[in-house]
Amino acid sequence: MIYRGDESLSEPIPTVAFLGPRTVPTISANPGSIHAFILLLIPEALQALTGVDIARFVNRLAPLSAVFDTAWQDMAQAVLRATDDTAGVQLIEAFLEPRWSLIARSSLPKTDH
Repeated sequence: MIYRGDESLSEPIPTVAFLGPRTVPTISANPGSIHAFILLLIPEALQALTGVDIARFVNRLAPLSAVFDTAWQDMAQAVLRATDDTAGVQLIEAFLEPRWSLIARSSLPKTDH
């Protein structure tokens, strides 16, 4: 990373990392070409899915292991090993779908029919 807002940094980003919500622009630079794969979730959805207090990570970068349980870490490692981006997306969808379904069912109003 080079800048976070007006702050100049020299902070390497881990291969698999969690970047919390941002309130300032962030600029990064990489020596040479890279392949990046990013999963973006709105903070409220991520908090609902994980129970993580997202406010603790505003404008912060953290290793995945400092934020998520082993299931999330394992999913991220599987995506990292995926043969291509399509396979990575499929792994993420397979991981998130049952978790999101549980949240959706529990938050829907109960009906009598």
